[in-house]
Amino acid sequence: KKNLNLKDGIVIGLGGLLGASFSGILLQALSDVALTAIFLGVSCVFFIKYAFGIKESVVKSHKSVWVKNGILFIAGAFTGIFAISLGIGGGLLIAPILAYFLGYDSKKVVSLSLFFVIFASISGIISFANSGVIDAEVIHKGVLVGFASMIGVFIGIKIIEKMHISAHRKILLCVYALSILATTLSLLRKLGILAF
Repeated sequence: KKNLNLKDGIVIGLGGLLGASFSGILLQALSDVALTAIFLGVSCVFFIKYAFGIKESVVKSHKSVWVKNGILFIAGAFTGIFAISLGIGGGLLIAPILAYFLGYDSKKVVSLSLFFVIFASISGIISFANSGVIDAEVIHKGVLVGFASMIGVFIGIKIIEKMHISAHRKILLCVYALSILATTLSLLRKLGILAF
């Protein structure tokens, strides 16, 4: 509740809605290896910025409403294009972007990224269906996973409310590092460099 500004959520959600609408086209245009490499590169850049460019304490952003909303919308659109194409939801990309450019603390970033996922996922499903990437069976299974994820989100929100910001930030950095490692291994397998 206190971590989510509804206006910010709507602006970032609309950006995600727009960006994710191109995900079906992007999936058809780029190879799996290219998408994975792009995601890995972007993840590394924003991990470094998030890890070393943000102070532990919250820094209040002094940007105008227009600039802030522009950053939120562009972050949502950029993340929507790539995250939905890769099927990762978007939190791993959007959290460091908002923390770095707007100085949002990790709790607020997570709340906004969860709100973003709702908008971007709906747009992504429509884009994938229109591009012929998914069919009714995949949508049905996705709905089941979505409902299970909602339970996880509810539990996660309760945990976030009780956690100190610096501990939460450290946990996020560990999750980002594991994601980068897993993506690197996946890319090396796709390139035939690793066999396991």
